This record gives sequence, C-alpha cells and structure tokens, in this order.
Amino acid sequence: MTTAKRDIEAAIEVFVHGFSTDKSRSFPYEASRVGPLWLMRDAERKNARDYRGEEWIVHDVAAEEADAIVRQHARPSFAVSVVIANDGPDEPTRTAYKALGYRLLRTEGFFVQSLRQIPDPPAIVSIERVRTAERAAQLERSYAGGHFQTINSATMRRFASMWRSMATPSSGVCAA
Repeated sequence: MTTAKRDIEAAIEVFVHGFSTDKSRSFPYEASRVGPLWLMRDAERKNARDYRGEEWIVHDVAAEEADAIVRQHARPSFAVSVVIANDGPDEPTRTAYKALGYRLLRTEGFFVQSLRQIPDPPAIVSIERVRTAERAAQLERSYAGGHFQTINSATMRRFASMWRSMATPSSGVCAA
C-alpha cells in the first residue's frame, strides 16, 4: 500500500468516526467496516421507521464489488460516497456507478492534513506526569494544604491513586 493510499485511508477513518460522533448527539450513529467499505448508520432501533439514512464510504474498490456489498447489507435508505484520489480520473467511476443505477448528487473535496505539520499551541497550564510515589505524596500534601480547592476530595483520592500507579514513561501517543 502506497503512502498516499494509507493517508487517504487514515483520513477516511478519522472522517467516519468524527461524522458518526457528531450524528450520535440525537441517537447512537455507528461506524464500522464491512469488508473494504466503511458503513455509518443508526444503531438498532425499536421501530424501523425511525432509521435515518445510512452512508457507505468507498475508496479504491470497483463499483460492482461495492454495490454487491452495499446491497447485501444496506437498510432501505442509503447513499454511497466514493473517495477518489486527486491524481485519479473520476469519469470511469461516475460511469460505472451510473450503469448500476446510482445518481450523482454532489461532489466535494476531501482534504488530508498531517497533524505533525501543525505546531503545538503554547500551554496554558503546566501538566506534569507523576512518576514517583514521593511526588504523589507531595501532591497529596499540597491537596491537604488547600491548593486544590476546586477538586472535591473523592476526585482527589482517585487522582492520588492514579498518581501512585503511574510509573511508566509516557509513550507520546494520544488516543481518542
């Protein structure tokens, strides 16, 4: 798999999860893989009439193969979104989907931006990872002295317990 294809696949995954999270405000909207395609749709509902339309995301899959997968798994109301790389021609894809009975509603740009290229903003607060029991004890004493007045005691006990248990170096990986 080329770097460009990996970048597009990663961008699609981020988009799918972000879009589904946003649509989940009113009812859970799930993102999942069905073979090589991404599916975004409502979680199971009691009444089938309440389902919102679902969306299938296709990238680098033949129209016939994508259509077969969608028709096998889709609920009655669905849309297929095809992601095409900038250097790829779109006319063959349009023609293939039109031959299968699909109609083009709109085209949109899909931009990929590496987060490594975005500089970190200046820190508003100082964050320190507690690596030793001694430092955890210092922070507990600070709490007892009233320095953490905005945090209730139950939360502080949880933090103190976490501080004692954290003794591994940070991996530098952020997961959402």
